[in-house]
Amino acid sequence: MILYTSRVPLHFFNAGELSYQKGFAARRQRFLRPILVLLHSLRISPDHVTLASMAVMLLLPAGIHYGVPWLCVAAYVLHLALDAVDGSLARHLKRNSDAGAYMDAVADHFAVLVTSLTLLWFGIRSPFWLAAYTISYMLVIVHVMVLNAHGTPSSVPVARTRYPFFLLVILYAYGRDVLLIFDVFLMVVTLYYAAMLVLYIFHLRWSLHS
Repeated sequence: MILYTSRVPLHFFNAGELSYQKGFAARRQRFLRPILVLLHSLRISPDHVTLASMAVMLLLPAGIHYGVPWLCVAAYVLHLALDAVDGSLARHLKRNSDAGAYMDAVADHFAVLVTSLTLLWFGIRSPFWLAAYTISYMLVIVHVMVLNAHGTPSSVPVARTRYPFFLLVILYAYGRDVLLIFDVFLMVVTLYYAAMLVLYIFHLRWSLHS
């Protein structure tokens, strides 16, 4: 999600994705307008929505612990729905800022962290690959944001894998036999992010010297 300021907006998209995301954000803004007006009348701030999008992720470990798959689905659906609203609400209220954009990015990827920690806590899949996936994914996103903030965005796209990650967790919660697919997914994607991280590290180092 993008929050616009008078300077370069803080975001985690590469150069090619940004124009698409701006158009998508504008369409979403129009679609959500009735909800935004309602939230404004109730004095609900973008920060409230962002914190709520993080809090609902607690439904995930509850769903796994009690064996209630729909709680896992609810965690992701509510998180993504609230995530779609907070930035739009900030623009509606003209409170968009880099501080809000930063918190929005944190909330976006908090769901990945909670998912990984939940799987680790319940002993689902390899601790090494779960940790490696989460760390490499977070580091790549951080480097993309730093490059954007520095005004030297990368032209190399980075695959967003959190949605397949969430889907595999939901399928597992519903008892589907996806463990082998899960293992292959974690290994392949981790190696991909490790390679992307090396690329972004050298890109950032070069941009800091220029």
